[in-house]
Amino acid sequence: MRKLSVLLIICMIVCTLPLTSLADAVSVSDEGVVTYFNDFENSDASSYSKYGIATYKGKSTPYGTFSVTGDTTNKYFKATNTSKSVYPTFRVNFLKTDAVPKINSLAGAKKYKVQFKMKLSPTIQGALSLNCGGLWKFQFYSKTYAISCNDGNVTAVEGAQENGYSVNLENSGANPFREYEIDVDKTNNTCIFKVEGNKIFENVPLYKTNDFNSLLIGFSSLTGSVFVDDIKVTVTDTAECGDENYASAANINFDDFGIGMIPNSEITNVGGFENDNEPTGHAYIDYAYNSENPSEVNKFLTITKNKKETKPFSIKRDISGVVDDYSVYDVSFKIKNGLGTKSTESAFIRLADGSNSNNGAVISIRGTDGKIGWFDYSTGAGVSNISEKTAAAGEWTEIKARIYKDENKADLYVGDMENPIAQNIKTNRKTAGDYIVFAPQKSAVNSSISVDDIVITPVTKSDYVLTYTTGSDDLAKYTSSGVSAQCKIAIAGAQTPVIIIAEYGADGRLVNIAKSESAENGIVSAKLTNANAQTGENVSVMLWKSLDNPVPLKKLIKLLPDVK
Repeated sequence: MRKLSVLLIICMIVCTLPLTSLADAVSVSDEGVVTYFNDFENSDASSYSKYGIATYKGKSTPYGTFSVTGDTTNKYFKATNTSKSVYPTFRVNFLKTDAVPKINSLAGAKKYKVQFKMKLSPTIQGALSLNCGGLWKFQFYSKTYAISCNDGNVTAVEGAQENGYSVNLENSGANPFREYEIDVDKTNNTCIFKVEGNKIFENVPLYKTNDFNSLLIGFSSLTGSVFVDDIKVTVTDTAECGDENYASAANINFDDFGIGMIPNSEITNVGGFENDNEPTGHAYIDYAYNSENPSEVNKFLTITKNKKETKPFSIKRDISGVVDDYSVYDVSFKIKNGLGTKSTESAFIRLADGSNSNNGAVISIRGTDGKIGWFDYSTGAGVSNISEKTAAAGEWTEIKARIYKDENKADLYVGDMENPIAQNIKTNRKTAGDYIVFAPQKSAVNSSISVDDIVITPVTKSDYVLTYTTGSDDLAKYTSSGVSAQCKIAIAGAQTPVIIIAEYGADGRLVNIAKSESAENGIVSAKLTNANAQTGENVSVMLWKSLDNPVPLKKLIKLLPDVK
């Protein structure tokens, strides 16, 4: 993940150090929690500026030394001050520009925690300051140090005196590394400060012009050394969509999403996207930046299969709110191939079918060479037709599919959005629904695909409109009196569709069924009567093109009984 950055304003002078891109590390847990970390193990004494460290100095010299030290088993960053009258400072940036280094990407994140280890080795009495939103001062005495917050304006929590608010250096071993944590809440612009996991200050507001985009550590009338290691920033919130009307959104570019994961939880629907088959993978909002103009951030959705299990992992979105009344529509998007090169690895994109199976218009990406293919069910289910078009690893590839819902066919475009590479592909729309589904397959362990710029374009209006009634109500309900449905034929002479209403018992067996008869005045209707309407039962309503061609034209409606 690349990053965006805003430089914190301070009254110090930046050292003229060569700054290059950061070789940071990113991990994503099985639950989809994104962590960025810097442990310095791959750094050396002269390369710390590549690892998210920017150094600053006061107005006079000497101003201290900065280096990476340690041994082959453990390295860490060291800052040393030799003059009480000078205040050398270093900053760890969390956000990215090309002007300063960084450790991670937090564009759009509202909640995250900053963790690091710090060892303090003072040689005289004085103070060390730490800025991240709030200001914490470590005041050193002969054998102890105390921590104050925002120049003493914030009171420590009850019991903090025993938990590390005042620390006895003499009883703490040979100046060991202590664990510090700052839990950031950018919605309220407050944070919590912890030492060794113990809460010391809470609801700490911003201090003057500070922000939460960096960690600034500086000497103040203090000589000696400070050591820092294992810097980690973990996003703790979930992705949010800024568009409340996502069900009808025809353009999805993820700019309104906050960074974070699409959660594997009971609340799976985020911005219209849902996890399928959890917990075999995870999806999160990732992004890149323009190196010439770092303020230009491009967000996208990354989907990763992280365990070798018996089923694939997928992210799906119901697009019926846009295309439900259309028989022909286009879906275009960009794909970035993050698959490995194993012959068994692949990813599928499915359109038109809301099932968990590989039905509908299926497009495939092969892990070995990135070649684009499709499934043409006219030659047998699951037959992969591989074209010469490829989705090169790490690059964006434009893809478009035109869906002919009534004909159960599709055209496929790759790169060239005007000339298809395949036409009239026989699809396998077994169940009703209009979905777009992105799925790294079960063999694609620790591999990913990224998706961006989804555009849904309705093309041809359907010649039918399905409605539901229960007696005088216009709502689709399953009661003891049954369910009624009707379809209005919009175009004269159009083929008459068939409405199927099916009642299923609690054990899943079909117990009652009704279908529409001939059309009257441009309307076909069906009514299921004498229903049981008992707990555990359900009724489904489906619109077929004809009895001979059971293509579901409309989304399957599954009704649970209205039991009173």
